[in-house]
Amino acid sequence: AAPEPHPKFPLKPGALALLDTLAQAGIPCAVASSSAQDVIRARLDAVGVLPYFQAIASGTEVARGKPDPAVYLLAAERLGVPAHACVAFEDSDFGAQSAAGAGASVVTVPDLKAPTPEIVALSLHVLASLDDAVALVPSWFGRRDTQLA
Repeated sequence: AAPEPHPKFPLKPGALALLDTLAQAGIPCAVASSSAQDVIRARLDAVGVLPYFQAIASGTEVARGKPDPAVYLLAAERLGVPAHACVAFEDSDFGAQSAAGAGASVVTVPDLKAPTPEIVALSLHVLASLDDAVALVPSWFGRRDTQLA
């Protein structure tokens, strides 16, 4: 059954379809967030997607938060893969800078504001919605050494 929408923390459009696609393809996923570990887990659980993630890295677990790459490096380490083998989905400039600094490929899905030209330049793709990401999964994860963070 599909997760129930949570009024305070709704899933972004296309998030569940993307997570289902990645799960069916056997692509492990991680969260790299500035929030605390308990907050991340509670929010993911509230919208029914916690089981999709094999690793969670919190900004409170690293010395410096985003845009520093530490949280993405930790997420990749917890997945057991190098960060350069990861594709990171980000909605903020600091998040995109963090992921790129770790060496991950960045897919920017803007939320509240359009990305700056700098963020567009460092992004593999800038998508209007995560719905647009599903069709691109085979091109990103055609090799088994690529994971999702």
